[in-house]
Amino acid sequence: MIKRKRGFFRAVTLYDIAVDARDRTEEHPEQALVSLIFAFNALEAFINETVTCCKVTMGGRFAEHEKTFFSVMNELQKNKGSTQNKFELGKLILSGSGSERDKAPYQDFRAGSHFVN
Repeated sequence: MIKRKRGFFRAVTLYDIAVDARDRTEEHPEQALVSLIFAFNALEAFINETVTCCKVTMGGRFAEHEKTFFSVMNELQKNKGSTQNKFELGKLILSGSGSERDKAPYQDFRAGSHFVN
């Protein structure tokens, strides 16, 4: 995959903002919302950038589940699929198991999706 010095293209920047906001929540509780929103967006950026990197490196050796992941995520991008769908399908494809809907991090993810979708 194509990487910058410290990570992927935009995902790492969004993640860094989320972590910075998280670290300031004790003194500024409103930063929790900032952290949640940027963490959610970092996840989507990571998924999208992974698909883009795959397109650039086509011809590389990928396992069958990786090829499936890239194909499904590419279709979701084209059809403007929700981040939640990308996350759920990505987890299922790459790990072989779905989300436990009654536990974290799924519950946390669902809470965050209401703020950004």
